[in-house]
Amino acid sequence: MLVWEMGSLFRSLVEPLLDPGHRVYAPFLLTSLLLAAGAFVWRGVPLRALPGRLFSTRVWFHRSAQVDYLFCLCRAFLRWGGLVPHGLASFGLAAGLVALLDVQFGSAPQIEIAASTVTTLYSLVLFLVWDLSRYLLHRLLHAWPLLWRFHQVHHSAEVLTPLTFYRSHPVETLLYWARGVLATGLVAGVFFWVFRSSLAPWQLLGVHALGVVFNGLGGNLRHSHVWLSWGPVLERVFISPAQHQLHHSPDGCSSQSNYGSWLALWDWAGGTLQLAGRRRILRFGLRTADRNHDPQSLWSVLVDPLRETLLPVRRRVLVPTLVLGIGVGLAVGVRAEEVETTTETEAEDEGEGEDSGAAEADGDGELSGEAAKGKDLEQEVQGLESNAKEADGSGQRPGESEETEGKPEADD
Repeated sequence: MLVWEMGSLFRSLVEPLLDPGHRVYAPFLLTSLLLAAGAFVWRGVPLRALPGRLFSTRVWFHRSAQVDYLFCLCRAFLRWGGLVPHGLASFGLAAGLVALLDVQFGSAPQIEIAASTVTTLYSLVLFLVWDLSRYLLHRLLHAWPLLWRFHQVHHSAEVLTPLTFYRSHPVETLLYWARGVLATGLVAGVFFWVFRSSLAPWQLLGVHALGVVFNGLGGNLRHSHVWLSWGPVLERVFISPAQHQLHHSPDGCSSQSNYGSWLALWDWAGGTLQLAGRRRILRFGLRTADRNHDPQSLWSVLVDPLRETLLPVRRRVLVPTLVLGIGVGLAVGVRAEEVETTTETEAEDEGEGEDSGAAEADGDGELSGEAAKGKDLEQEVQGLESNAKEADGSGQRPGESEETEGKPEADD
């Protein structure tokens, strides 16, 4: 049993290397390695110096990089424990959207179109919506201070390796997962409602073909120390590794540009596009004053952003709650004392009344006139109460009984 569990954990650890749906799929790493070697050779680096440039110990053994490795290990544990979300949520959203559209608009008019055309349209639209949604969420992570507290975990990496891609706080990971569910579910739901046919995008190796192409063409160099630019023309359409490295640099306004994943069109339209330009030495990470955690400590990376977010909330909620609780407690105490005082006063008044009534009785044991009148009034009231109880059978006024019977029982 233990051996089987250890084997399962090992498979979870190496799964990204064997699954083309992951950025660090082994063939993608290999193509990135070849591109990096070609870039160094193009710049005149001798072949004998390539290993030192590609696998610099200052990068791969940096304490910040070690935190990246621990992030990957944590993800492996989550996959092993079955805690990584799956794609069923996208299917459920798509099915629900189709049902909603059917109710609101009925079945869509039948469109005669070739299945290959539907596949092409679905592939392109899904890719565009995915890339646009990533751009929008990425920009929001920078613009909204609350979300930036978590996204700065990714930007605090002081060196970049392909595994820095997985350096994201669980809160950010959850947001990107929800974004993927929403994008895929909406596109698939609309396409199925319109075309009423099975949907599948272009596929290579069982995953979206465009994703395979972009990941294979240097996707892993985006998080690396290898400068690779596509040139000023292509970089207006596609984000190059060098452009993403500029995004990770805290110098100037670089970190407020190039939010896109693959396409540069969104940055161009949003005014946040920055071309790579000439090759330069970049510094990565965040200034000490701009970060809320220690980038070289996994515990700090995971806990401190949460602490910064929750502590102000706790202060804003806890203090008013304590004040309100103290106020309510004092009010209840004062009210209890008033009730107790009133009860004691009424008891004393009743005692005095009985003594006075006994003193006013005549010698024959009969009550005086005023006491007798009081006694007769009490008997009349008791008689009315008795008649009311006989009338509705519950001791309540008929109006009250009807209202009570008409109300539904409270839900548990």
